[in-house]
Amino acid sequence: MLFRSFVRCWTNAPLLVRRDDGLFLRASDIGIGPQSSFVVLDEQSGTPRAYDPTSSVSSEDAAGFALAGEVALRAPASTVRVEPAFAAYQRALGATTLDQAAQVTGIPAARIREFAHLLGAARSTCYYCWTGVGQHADATQIDRAIATLFALKGQIDAPGGNVAWSAPRTNPVDDMAILSAGQRAKALGLNE
Repeated sequence: MLFRSFVRCWTNAPLLVRRDDGLFLRASDIGIGPQSSFVVLDEQSGTPRAYDPTSSVSSEDAAGFALAGEVALRAPASTVRVEPAFAAYQRALGATTLDQAAQVTGIPAARIREFAHLLGAARSTCYYCWTGVGQHADATQIDRAIATLFALKGQIDAPGGNVAWSAPRTNPVDDMAILSAGQRAKALGLNE
């Protein structure tokens, strides 16, 4: 699926999370790399790999990153149980019932279900969050949740979805050079 490729390449979904403390596993925790590297699990071999998030990863290389399952890895002093962040995310979502979501949001469960079916069936979708969502309490987290939903649907920077266009070339509106010498001389503190 398209969303799996997206989350493997562009999110922390494949990074392994420790079950004992909920933190991302570091390569140095299991002796396979530097402290700055995280760890992903190769789905085919079941072996951990150091992963540097500052390096880009190709979709071909990321295709083997596990997104599900829990494994025990040997650390120098003990064994640590881990799972991909995506599996932890699914587990957290799975603990919430439709009735609980309806109670928290104030949206009837039937309407939530109807929206889920409409969104799931749509071939292309896009969203705009500034007016309404962006001007609400907890706007950042709400917008992040909506963006996550659309990313999982494969609609970020995709035709028919939210495409990231290049910004048009414009002249800077704050460039002092566009003012005449007389106007520039009026600027308080310009010489200082």
